[in-house]
Amino acid sequence: MGKFKVGDRVRRVKASDWPDQFGKVGKEYTVLEVPSDYLVVVIAGQSGASASAFELVAPEAWQPKVGDRVVATEGCNVDIENHWNTYFRKDNGDIIDGALVVASVYEHKIGLSNKVGRSFFYMKHESLKLALAPAPLTITAGKFYKTRDGRKVGPMEAGAFGGIYDISRAVTGQPWYSDGAFIKGETSKLDLIAEWVDEPAVVANDNASKFKVGDKIRHKGLGYEGYIKEIRDGDIAITHWPKTGWGGCDPFEDLELISPSTTPQPTAIVALIENGQPKPAFEPKVHASEADATKEAERLAGLYRGQRFGVFVLSDTRETDKPDYGHEWKNLAAVGQKIHAIKELRSLTGMKLKPAKDVVENFLDEIAA
Repeated sequence: MGKFKVGDRVRRVKASDWPDQFGKVGKEYTVLEVPSDYLVVVIAGQSGASASAFELVAPEAWQPKVGDRVVATEGCNVDIENHWNTYFRKDNGDIIDGALVVASVYEHKIGLSNKVGRSFFYMKHESLKLALAPAPLTITAGKFYKTRDGRKVGPMEAGAFGGIYDISRAVTGQPWYSDGAFIKGETSKLDLIAEWVDEPAVVANDNASKFKVGDKIRHKGLGYEGYIKEIRDGDIAITHWPKTGWGGCDPFEDLELISPSTTPQPTAIVALIENGQPKPAFEPKVHASEADATKEAERLAGLYRGQRFGVFVLSDTRETDKPDYGHEWKNLAAVGQKIHAIKELRSLTGMKLKPAKDVVENFLDEIAA
């Protein structure tokens, strides 16, 4: 194996017979080619120079700065992507291509986030390294692609006036740039990040259907009780243990379902009765059973003599299905969250505030008609 490889930074240590043409002692170069173990090319068009005339320049140690994209070093036992997804993704969004962003630097304490701004957690300098730049993506007509938030779009077609569109317009009617960006110079959940690959057919797995999001579970080894926040890869649960304040990434085989009681107790409240009418508190305490509520009514009657308290038991409920309009901003608007609907629409399309507000209000007028 030769002394140098392509890309190495080298410094000339032996004088050349033609210093003006091939460089003076002390000048630094980047190796362009290595024709043999004894020759290197450091100047474009040069046939080769003696490798013994150069020494390797040690790379400078990386010094993190705000805005750097980073991943954990090989020896670090912290899975920063899993840590982010478990504790911060819900409120602050995804990380990009498995890397976090340096949001602050204080000596060897590095603040991390998914974008420049507030630091959400910290790691030591030596536990991090620069992330490799993601391979550039070129959007090709006729193919399907995956958005940053996991949706399938396509097949794609070139627009008559520039940009590239999803033929079906299922996600948006707006164009993408040829590199997959939805909004130039910004990160959007609609950025196209990879060519879409259909999932392989799912093989029947009794264990995979054992749990669902929201199930109350117990860890077989630790004995913790909690619930499932998310399910990944069919048999991995993102768990949360309320008593400890943290959670983890646990395979189904380490968990057991805590079955609900087969004879659920009715909930009940206590309310003051005046002129034959119940006067419940604005947020009455809900008791787990009628017996518990009766004890509370007796306590209150003894404390407030001459006043009457009644026990009211929940015997039945009614609920209609929430409509699904196919887009999250429409669903938000339909349940009265107009401001959140406008924000969601703007994040999807890059619209200005006034046009987005008009679109949401027109949609509300349509469904009210």
